[in-house]
Amino acid sequence: MADPTVAEFRAAFGSAFATTPEPLIAMRLALAIERTPADVWTGEQTRRAGILYLTAHLCAMEPGAREMRKGEKPGETLYGRERERLELFVSSGFRVAGLSTLASADPDDYA
Repeated sequence: MADPTVAEFRAAFGSAFATTPEPLIAMRLALAIERTPADVWTGEQTRRAGILYLTAHLCAMEPGAREMRKGEKPGETLYGRERERLELFVSSGFRVAGLSTLASADPDDYA
């Protein structure tokens, strides 16, 4: 699946970014794509959502977008919080601690 476009970004967030200039969205979208590598964000839908939410967060952090941050802590947006939730989802998973990849498969080695 191809990365999201500016038109898809605008469609996903409705009128929230209607007045945001297209070149600004395109720059923030390119940055979000770079920060959402496919080898880490392996699920297509999850990666796509991660890109869109990070783009929205970066656009909302622009100085002229103060209304979008009303009631938020400095540096936070509701889009950034959703991106963080997705990052937790992507980074969590099955882990085994204490096993070495160099361990022998021969049970006699441990007798």
